[in-house]
Amino acid sequence: MTIDLIEVQELKQLADEIRSEISFLMTKVDVPFKATLAVVELTIAIHHVFHAPADKILWDVGEQVRIYVISNNSVC
Repeated sequence: MTIDLIEVQELKQLADEIRSEISFLMTKVDVPFKATLAVVELTIAIHHVFHAPADKILWDVGEQVRIYVISNNSVC
């Protein structure tokens, strides 16, 4: 299922799950991840409204891409 098909009520739960996954993964490495956590809701909102990959999404720093990768079941 893609983010744009998820009901609005379920998006908060998705954000919580992604935040939890990021916290779990990032505590295993010595890398700051506050910027990653800061864009969880933003990334979900963008993917709920726009239709990637048809609509291009450009991130300005790598930390923000982590949410995209996790939400699309990709590998970093």
